[in-house]
Amino acid sequence: MQKTKCWELLNCKDEKCPAYQSKDLKCWLILKTRCKNTLQNQLIDKLELCPECSVFKLNANDKLHREFLSAICKEYKYLREDLEIREAELENANAELSHNLIEITEALEKISSGDPDVRISEKSNIKVIQDLKHMINLTAMNVGEIVQQSHELAMALTEHFDVLHKVTKGDLNARVTGASNVELADILAKVTNEMIESISGEINKRQQALSLLSATLESTADGILVVDRNAKIASYNRKFMEMWNIPDDIISTGSDEKALSYVLPQLKEPALFLEKVNELYSSPEKERVDIIEFKDGRIFERYSKPQKIGDKIVGRVWSFRDISERVKAEKALKEIEALESSILSAIPHAVLGLKNRIIIFANNSVEKVFGWKPEELIGQSTRILYRSDKEFEEIGNLFYPVLQKMRTFSEEFVCRHKSGEDIICRVTASVIGPRLEDKKIVVSYEDITESKKLAAQLIQAQKMEAVGTLAGGVAHDFNNILTAILSYANLILMKISTDNPVRKYVNNIILASEKAAALTKNLLTFSRKQIIEPRPVNINEIINNIKNLIVRLIGEEIELKINLPDEKLIVFVDPVNIEQVLMNLASNAKDAISDRGIISIKTEVIELDNEFIRIHGYGKPGKYVLISFSDTGEGMDEKTRSRIFEPFFTTKEVGKGTGLGLAMSYGIIKQHDGFITCYSEKGKGTTFKIYLPLINVKLQKNNHHESHYIVRGHGTILIAEDNEDVRKSAVEILVEAGYKVIEAIDGEDAIKKYLENRNKIDLLLLDVVMPKKNGKEVYESIKLEKPDIKVIFTSGYTYDIAHKKGVIADGVDLVIKPFVPNILLQKINETINRK
Repeated sequence: MQKTKCWELLNCKDEKCPAYQSKDLKCWLILKTRCKNTLQNQLIDKLELCPECSVFKLNANDKLHREFLSAICKEYKYLREDLEIREAELENANAELSHNLIEITEALEKISSGDPDVRISEKSNIKVIQDLKHMINLTAMNVGEIVQQSHELAMALTEHFDVLHKVTKGDLNARVTGASNVELADILAKVTNEMIESISGEINKRQQALSLLSATLESTADGILVVDRNAKIASYNRKFMEMWNIPDDIISTGSDEKALSYVLPQLKEPALFLEKVNELYSSPEKERVDIIEFKDGRIFERYSKPQKIGDKIVGRVWSFRDISERVKAEKALKEIEALESSILSAIPHAVLGLKNRIIIFANNSVEKVFGWKPEELIGQSTRILYRSDKEFEEIGNLFYPVLQKMRTFSEEFVCRHKSGEDIICRVTASVIGPRLEDKKIVVSYEDITESKKLAAQLIQAQKMEAVGTLAGGVAHDFNNILTAILSYANLILMKISTDNPVRKYVNNIILASEKAAALTKNLLTFSRKQIIEPRPVNINEIINNIKNLIVRLIGEEIELKINLPDEKLIVFVDPVNIEQVLMNLASNAKDAISDRGIISIKTEVIELDNEFIRIHGYGKPGKYVLISFSDTGEGMDEKTRSRIFEPFFTTKEVGKGTGLGLAMSYGIIKQHDGFITCYSEKGKGTTFKIYLPLINVKLQKNNHHESHYIVRGHGTILIAEDNEDVRKSAVEILVEAGYKVIEAIDGEDAIKKYLENRNKIDLLLLDVVMPKKNGKEVYESIKLEKPDIKVIFTSGYTYDIAHKKGVIADGVDLVIKPFVPNILLQKINETINRK
């Protein structure tokens, strides 16, 4: 079998023929693909690959094979023609597709730029293109509709915001028309209009509420002021302006500060008012109610509380109410109630309602006066209140005839306490009703027992006080005279020799002057104005110290018995003064005992309670040391006993007594916060009882001693003394002792002399009381120049006057006139050398 290349066998010269090109292709695959004939397919299945061209192995002489190849070529021709037609169609389709794509692209660009009027022809030989164009036209139509709706929606929104702007400006009649084809715009218009309607309705309600509130505030009787947190006036009513009389031009500024400045001058206490306002502003959460008083007599009640919105404090509300008339009414009512209470209770007196002398009413004070409880007296006859039937009848016969003519009658009677004790009462009866029927009266019983006792004591005290005042007034001049006498007498002693015969006369002058000074001291002690030096002491020790003196005073025929407990009885006294009292009592006891007798001194502790004070009419509650000083002398009658403490009263012969001993003793005990009483009967002796307050302290040793020698010194002393005799004598003493002296005649002169010699003066010697400026004023003025200046005050006045001048105090030296040279010089030396 001849082997021929398959493309030659086909005798096909067409370059496009697969057979021609089958050198490198699997032509059989093509043939198989194109063949429609079953027979051919069967043949193809039998074909073998061509060894040369790798296409077919054919037998060229085989007719069947040739026919097959001819059919294949024919078939290929048809296929080729079809392919060319399709290729032409494809080329046309590509050209049309390219053109349509450009048109579609331009249309889409216009649509995307917002042109809703874009349209393109939907004609095309390509269905896909035709469908795409149709879709683009539909999209363009939809975009146009959307743009139109957007424009209408924008117009609707513009109207919407215009309406809202009008509403915010207060035009509640503005409405959105809602004329739009856009459903959203219609919905928005409806919602906005409904919202405006709601706001309008709410505002109308609030305006009505505000109008009602404003009308309420204006109609209230209170003045209302509202201030914000920045102290600006937020609101007020007309009543507030009327109450405070604030002008419109001030309130219109809204300044709370200006309003306050205007109202403060109207108030009694503006500083207090402003203090409370500032306190509330600084504490916003506080509430307060207080009273404001005006200078013109008006009275406001002020109520303030924080103003809150929710839980937030935004300001303060002030409410002012004029309560002037109410206060007056309340005051009048209280006065009436107090009067009624006073009438019903008759405090502190017992008040009884009587009918035919039977008790039908009793107030609580009956128990205090009579000891009976009110319920114990109801239904009883008033006979129970008197000592006897006779007195009961006498009182009835006295009162009722008078009450027939007079509505009130009063008299003093002795009544009977429940305990059986007699009490003195002032009985006052008043008729109940217009006429005296059934003997209906109200009776007041005032217990005046204590008043009677106090009146008697007051008269006695006034007598003693009068003499005491006289003694205190005389003391100043008397002491100045004695100071000069003692000073000059001591200067004479300093100048003359010890063997000079004149010396005994000078000593007698000094002795007489000292006696006069002692008499002055007694007068001052009686007046309770003498300076005392109290300290804690054992009263038993004082008595033991003067026991021997008393024995020598009373003589051998009178026995002294002393009964003292072992315990220490500590009192706060001036021992010298107490010794003087005991010696005065011993002297009087000696004179009262005509022959032989006994004087007894006893001490003990006693506690005074209210019952003791009520019965005896003197004392203060507490523990006391009781000194009982008794004698077996002739005693005294009541008339004499009642006058023994009077100054200058004496039963002794002329020249044997001054009448100041017991008066002085009375003054000393009073000055020590104690009490002294006397019990005596004619022929039964006398007992004096002295009560001194008991104290609970430990005693300290007394190392006090006095120097009796003349102390010399050096330095410059400014002496200010208005009494020339005292001043000159003091200058002589100071110069004699070695001091330089600058004299001043009064307070102003003292200041002047100091300023002229301020660098020389070492000590001020100032009289307490001087013309123009007193000693204290001089000292205070000089202290401004020299704070550490040293000073000694002198005084011829009594202690109480010196104390009132402010010089009796710690750290201030005081020398009391009359003084002797050595006492004055020693004090000067101590003061100058004091660090």
